[in-house]
Amino acid sequence: MYNTEKTLKEHKDKVPAETAAKVEAALAEAREALKSEDEAVLKAAAEKLIHESHALAEHMYKQASSAPGGGAEAGGSAPGEGKPPEGDVVDAEYEDPAKK
Repeated sequence: MYNTEKTLKEHKDKVPAETAAKVEAALAEAREALKSEDEAVLKAAAEKLIHESHALAEHMYKQASSAPGGGAEAGGSAPGEGKPPEGDVVDAEYEDPAKK
């Protein structure tokens, strides 16, 4: 619940109002279910929250991948791609002379 609340709070302005409302409703239902001792109510609320949080994450992912330079490239290049490492980096094998 905490992660979903935090994610929604941080990105509420970037998701459609309908998605945000569904997530908020699922969070409220989950909070009420925590007060219950009925296992079926708890499971149903958890499933609904999981479903809505996945919808939230899916929307955020789609939005990030459609943004200019978005997707995995937004934070930089992937390892092994792009420019070579900086500094005195040498890729070599080392043999211990004492083990020969």
